[in-house]
Amino acid sequence: MCEFTWKKVKMKILGIDGSPRKNGNTETLVNTILQGAEANGAETRHYKIAEMKLYPCLGCMDCAMTMPKKGMKN
Repeated sequence: MCEFTWKKVKMKILGIDGSPRKNGNTETLVNTILQGAEANGAETRHYKIAEMKLYPCLGCMDCAMTMPKKGMKN
């Protein structure tokens, strides 16, 4: 007979907030959901897109040339 052992894995939840308003409805909702998930044992992260420095690809191919050496940095 074959027996399986299940390993308990911690759930990871990512909250992405795209609203430009600080302490607005979206941020409140995302925080409430993440707090509930943490209370139930999940690992959470909250990303506020409006506060991040995101740049479009310029097509320079620098990342393709240097990735094998140093990897991409966020």
